[in-house]
Amino acid sequence: YLGERIEPTSLPQAWNEAVGTYRVASTGRHSYLNGLSIRIEDGFLLVRGQAGGTRSGEFILQPIDSAHAVLAGSGQGLGDTFSRDFDGLNALGYRFAQQDTKARPWLPRKESP
Repeated sequence: YLGERIEPTSLPQAWNEAVGTYRVASTGRHSYLNGLSIRIEDGFLLVRGQAGGTRSGEFILQPIDSAHAVLAGSGQGLGDTFSRDFDGLNALGYRFAQQDTKARPWLPRKESP
């Protein structure tokens, strides 16, 4: 099959607060990723990795509860669990430290009459 339809789900407040950019806090000698970002668009929690200054694909995260989410879909690399705690994430064999919490889409200011 070519794809799988994924419906948006309600997002726990903890995952709304997880929006932002992250850097790899625990790197090994053969670390591929150096960071990731999480954002919300059209009701979906989206995650995008960064490797060597280049962005990788963007994937949907489906929250299970306030501390765990999985990469949505079925296929190679999907279904992995992201675990969040007070200062970051554990996912894909990496520890990610949160850099900011304001990486939300820019909204234009309303003009005064």
